[in-house]
Amino acid sequence: MRLLMWVVVVFSLWMNQSLAQITYGIEIPLSYTKTYTLVPLALHTIEGTGGDGYDIGLGFFINVNETFEIKGGFHSWNKVFNPTHKGEYTINEETTKGKIEENGNLSYTGIYCKATYEKEIFFIGGGFDYSFSHSYKSDISFYDANNNLLAEVNGSNKSFLTDKFNSQFDLLFTVGFKIGINESIKICPSLDAAIPLVEFFNTGVSVYDPYHEKVEDVVFNAFLLKLGLRTEFSL
Repeated sequence: MRLLMWVVVVFSLWMNQSLAQITYGIEIPLSYTKTYTLVPLALHTIEGTGGDGYDIGLGFFINVNETFEIKGGFHSWNKVFNPTHKGEYTINEETTKGKIEENGNLSYTGIYCKATYEKEIFFIGGGFDYSFSHSYKSDISFYDANNNLLAEVNGSNKSFLTDKFNSQFDLLFTVGFKIGINESIKICPSLDAAIPLVEFFNTGVSVYDPYHEKVEDVVFNAFLLKLGLRTEFSL
């Protein structure tokens, strides 16, 4: 009985000490992003580039102790998609040789979650981004072989490559450091890499892979680098 009482006392003291170390608050993450598009080799007439974007959110953080922090919340971000097709295409029921240029922007709304290990002012960690809604807007230009503009489509909700983009689930890796402004405010410059676990979109084209001896879908993927500044407000 005495042993049980000592266990309860020690556990209570440990819990009180652990709870005393817990701090929490809200955070506002802002990031400049760069999209990198991976174009399938099977689509040899397509060139694809990304572009500059944004990531803005509102969330919370919990410092479990001096070295471990959990954070999450809602955010809005985008992935830039600028494909170019060189070759033949059909416009107004006529086949033309030239190129198609598209400037597209895919906007997402979703959640983020991260866990970081902190040592002095530096931190490293990982997590995920998940989108539950998205929308696409693009401007598409059609040129002939002499680079003369033949037609334009502005504000389209489709790409000339697809009319169906996927929701994204990205694996995150983050590194950065914290700067204390005062007892309740900290700013946290960081660099994040977002690796897609779900393809950007499926082209609907299939090719045979002789190495794995199977037919595979041709898909696009879009990676992100994020240069961010997160502000923490302790409560």
